[in-house]
Amino acid sequence: MRNKSREAFRNEWKYLISTSEKEMLMLRLKPFLQPDPHAGEGGYYIRSLYFDDYYNSYYKENEIGSDPREKFRIRIYNGSASKITLELKKKERNKTLKLSCPLTEEQCRTLMKGVPLPMRPDYPPLLQKLLLQMRTRLLRPVIIVDYDRVPY
Repeated sequence: MRNKSREAFRNEWKYLISTSEKEMLMLRLKPFLQPDPHAGEGGYYIRSLYFDDYYNSYYKENEIGSDPREKFRIRIYNGSASKITLELKKKERNKTLKLSCPLTEEQCRTLMKGVPLPMRPDYPPLLQKLLLQMRTRLLRPVIIVDYDRVPY
């Protein structure tokens, strides 16, 4: 039997390119790739709120390439609170796994203040893990990262 959790890991490579390189790539790839049907004509806008501890351990682990490592974020799309997700991004053996669960707007607003929600057994395991780390590692929201994405 195959290990399904291993199948969820994927390769993820990121490169810095200039605007002209981006335009050239998009022109060259257009005949071969279809735009993501979930995105609008020009893609979508992503805003993420990342959590870290007092020592910025997640950031430092990312910068030095620690393996394994993980980080928590809350993410919204196109500035809308209609879909708010808590995500855990894990890196292991140079592969990436993303886990997510929905948040209510009220839960999100509380977490954005750095206040852990009360522990509840009916919360998704991912939310329970964040809340535990907010209490034990004192994770707090530290930075907002936003950008436009054109997915294919």
